Amino acid sequence: HVGTEHAAGDRRTLGDGPRHQVVKQAPAQFRRRGGGEAWAHALGGPGDDRAYDAVTRPDGGVCVTGYFAGSVDLDPGPDSLIVSAPGQWSDAFLVCYAADGGLLWGTAMGGVGTDIGRGLALDAAGNVAITGRFARTAYFPHALGMDSVVCAGPTGDADLFLAKYDGSGG
Repeated sequence: HVGTEHAAGDRRTLGDGPRHQVVKQAPAQFRRRGGGEAWAHALGGPGDDRAYDAVTRPDGGVCVTGYFAGSVDLDPGPDSLIVSAPGQWSDAFLVCYAADGGLLWGTAMGGVGTDIGRGLALDAAGNVAITGRFARTAYFPHALGMDSVVCAGPTGDADLFLAKYDGSGG
């Protein structure tokens, strides 16, 4: 959506730790005085959760990536899409919302180790490319099953990943 602004980041809340926040704003020429959000969601759980990148989809929706620890509900509505990271580790997430803020789809990726989604790009067809880092072995669920990648280093240190999903999460 040309001219649409979006933001992804983290904010502090009292009581249960940081949460990541997704905000979609109307283009400057359409903003109301004193505001401009088309919608806003605060997502997160009791662990360390952060959003690192957001992109606008061709249909006006927004996709967001980052990481979470423990578990997090990616659906801000009355339903739930709970994803979990193993033990004390963090996993990357990728979630896409419709132009009205409703959940389209979301997934977690990673494994035992610290896994982080850092960047997103969209092509003209709405396919989402995600980049980030993973440690040891990471698993990437998709419509046809699951792919895995293994760190190239001898000690299982961190490597980079690139994955691509179609516009519906497959």
